[in-house]
Amino acid sequence: MRTSRTPFLILVSVVVLLAVSCGNQAAAVEPQSTEPSTSDAEAPAEEPANAAAETPAEALVRPATDAETLLNDRCSVCHSVDRVINKAMSLEAWVSTIDRMVQKGAELSDAERDILAAYLAETAGQ
Repeated sequence: MRTSRTPFLILVSVVVLLAVSCGNQAAAVEPQSTEPSTSDAEAPAEEPANAAAETPAEALVRPATDAETLLNDRCSVCHSVDRVINKAMSLEAWVSTIDRMVQKGAELSDAERDILAAYLAETAGQ
């Protein structure tokens, strides 16, 4: 019984063509220059090593200081922001309301509560 070598030759031809094709593409890539470009000179200087970036865990421990962000991120979890900003209340009433919301599950530290209450006493209901 005689076997045909045609499928084997076709396979070898395809592999050779692929290898040649890949080799030509690699040669077409231009080498990168090691010389600094003019745009590198205009780039802003990097921060010093002692100015370490804040980790996500540190950001969670640090109280938020922007009252609008607190209002949008924490209060709107349970109800609309309009429901909050349409009420005119005193600072003491806002602190009491926010404390009640914390008891219901709102996530605010005491510092964040104070920031938010002062903001709402000043701006809400106007």
